[in-house]
Amino acid sequence: LLLLTSQAIGQSRYIDSLFVPVVSQQGVVYGQADALNFPYFFETSTSQQDLEMDVYEPQGDVHTMRPCIVYAHGGAFLLGSRTDVPVVKFCNAMAAKGYVVVSMSYRLGFNFLDSASAERAVYRGIQDMKAAIRYVKDQSTSWGIDTSRVFAAGNSAGSIAAIHLLILMNRSEML
Repeated sequence: LLLLTSQAIGQSRYIDSLFVPVVSQQGVVYGQADALNFPYFFETSTSQQDLEMDVYEPQGDVHTMRPCIVYAHGGAFLLGSRTDVPVVKFCNAMAAKGYVVVSMSYRLGFNFLDSASAERAVYRGIQDMKAAIRYVKDQSTSWGIDTSRVFAAGNSAGSIAAIHLLILMNRSEML
């Protein structure tokens, strides 16, 4: 009994897996924007795209002021999805630790023969991540999120969008 008690006391929220992760909502539309049409060669060939996210929450968590991670997938701004296996694994792992995790889609595509097109792809990713964070903060009450602890993250292209978003934000936007 003493051994079991010491293990329970030693567990730390946000570090150890204490909860069962659950996808509480899938395909939540957080915005709409013009996206390049495949094969991405012409910046003028666009169509409206729904920007969607999936919300992962820690099942059975009674806290209502949880930190949130807004996560963007990788794929060189050309490929990838919020439902890719590594993305889902990350989201489940973090939700099990007590975070609310949002896996967001962003607009893909750029003309790889044009460096200016690549820059615009990064900027679109930044815009979409900022819109996702804004939406998460608007939904904070229903998702149990502490708006002062919303973090941008991602892998590969998603991390580039997150880092550039931080660089471009001014201090008042971060608070």
